[in-house]
Amino acid sequence: MDKNSIKRFINSIRHFNLVIIPNDPNVSTKNYKLSSLKVFIILFIYSITIFLGGFYFLTIFKFNDILFPESYIQSLNREEIRLLNEKIIKLATELEELQIRNRKLKTLFEKQDSLKKLNKDENQINKKPSGSIYLAFKKFLRKFFNSYQEEIIFIKPVEGILSNKFDPAKGHLGIDFSAKENTPIYASANGYVSFAGFSPEYGYEIILVHSNNFLTKYKHCSVLLKKEGDKVIQGELIALVGNTGLKSHGHHLHFEIWKNGKPVNPENFLLKF
Repeated sequence: MDKNSIKRFINSIRHFNLVIIPNDPNVSTKNYKLSSLKVFIILFIYSITIFLGGFYFLTIFKFNDILFPESYIQSLNREEIRLLNEKIIKLATELEELQIRNRKLKTLFEKQDSLKKLNKDENQINKKPSGSIYLAFKKFLRKFFNSYQEEIIFIKPVEGILSNKFDPAKGHLGIDFSAKENTPIYASANGYVSFAGFSPEYGYEIILVHSNNFLTKYKHCSVLLKKEGDKVIQGELIALVGNTGLKSHGHHLHFEIWKNGKPVNPENFLLKF
């Protein structure tokens, strides 16, 4: 190939003709001359458009999970990590609530121990002989009112069917009343609220302190209507029946009575059971 042939070939590729032939024979054919630079720019823009359009199409319709399985696996791992973090946060929250509940119960039992010690000291003082008529009369009144306090009466806390009895050998320290969800729960006796909160095992629970070292516990509630420190009277609405806590299987009220720090059979204390 001589030099003239090479020059003619180079000149032929420097320019391009764009011919537009319409379908209508009445419209004339149009012919446009394009330089190689214009052709390059048009092809570049066309390639970029096709690339970006294809990329967004695959992303929107999630074809990248099929074409690139590693990215799909990574997204699954991120979802598992997110769920695991949520479970860890939930368990940490429940653990914190359980620790708070244990501290409150510990404080409550310490107060009971102090009260028992105080009663013991008073009894020892009262045993000392004295010739004072006033002290003798005071002793008589104390015995009279103490014997009166011994006769504390508990009423049935909820309208339900007895479904599980007191069985401390199996770890069941109270009795269960089966009832519909949100059935009213009433205070079994006069007292005040020493604890009202949530624990993972027993769900929403409320504990009342009564005279003469008695406690009553109401567990697995759906809603608590009293707060700590509230004074309640016998028959007052304090909570609603629920199915909360890991140890609950169905809507019911787990009811306990404690005397001097020990659980007792509620059936022996409830009036008209």
